[in-house]
Amino acid sequence: MAQEVKSSLVEWTQERLMTRDSAQIASSISGWTNQCMQLYKKLIEDYPDTAEVAQSLKANVDAFGKNLPLIKAFTSEAITDEDWGEIQKVVEGAVGDDPFAQEEVKVSQFAEMDLYRYIEEIEEIEMRAAKKAKLAN
Repeated sequence: MAQEVKSSLVEWTQERLMTRDSAQIASSISGWTNQCMQLYKKLIEDYPDTAEVAQSLKANVDAFGKNLPLIKAFTSEAITDEDWGEIQKVVEGAVGDDPFAQEEVKVSQFAEMDLYRYIEEIEEIEMRAAKKAKLAN
């Protein structure tokens, strides 16, 4: 499990988000969190050193989990070019003169650009886009 978690987290961080399924990522994060907690509980009394490895792995999964709101928003099928333009305006100070193309976004950019400080605004744009898309259908 540890190798799968580590390789997936690296892959998801370095690959373009638009090539990924955000629901599958969220499901994996949730599953790994539960598995790590269960493993820790089973091992803590008899194998405390091994239990700490499970705890450390969970910490890595949790750290990546903070990216899920942005991953969901940036990969939402409801986001139109107009919505993406709104997102670009919100994060304009963080991205500077660099183009911020939706197809090119990577999780590794979230911390580099401190996009976490814009989560609320970005989620709001994504929710409006989802409501518009639902009404259109």
